[in-house]
Amino acid sequence: MDKNQLKAILRSAWSLDEEIQSYKERIVVSRARAEKNTPHYGPQSGGGGDGKRMENDVISVVDEERYLLELIGKRQRELRKIIGYIELLPKSPMRAVLHKRYINYHTFEQIAAELHYSWQNVHRLHSKALDYILHEVNKENT
Repeated sequence: MDKNQLKAILRSAWSLDEEIQSYKERIVVSRARAEKNTPHYGPQSGGGGDGKRMENDVISVVDEERYLLELIGKRQRELRKIIGYIELLPKSPMRAVLHKRYINYHTFEQIAAELHYSWQNVHRLHSKALDYILHEVNKENT
């Protein structure tokens, strides 16, 4: 494994989280559309279409919610994998930087402010932590 592959693994939960947030917004819109539908009980036609608009909208919401649950499960599995890598580090500022970056999704600027470090120092710790993890992982694989 190289540094870019490790970074991709560590960022995987972050991108899944963004997709989850997007799906949550989609579900809100779909649910509002489904709840806006009103049934028509009269003998005359209630408008165009096949008469299954409400049913289709509800099915759409259920499908989207099912997919959202799959995404959440996938993110949880990725987070467990990420935590496993972070736990390879000794208890140190390096571990804190990676935890804040890849578990809490903080920017380097936020991490620097929280830890009272310079932005450059946070980047240095981040790079050193990645090198440490790579050394440990590659040592185990040889």
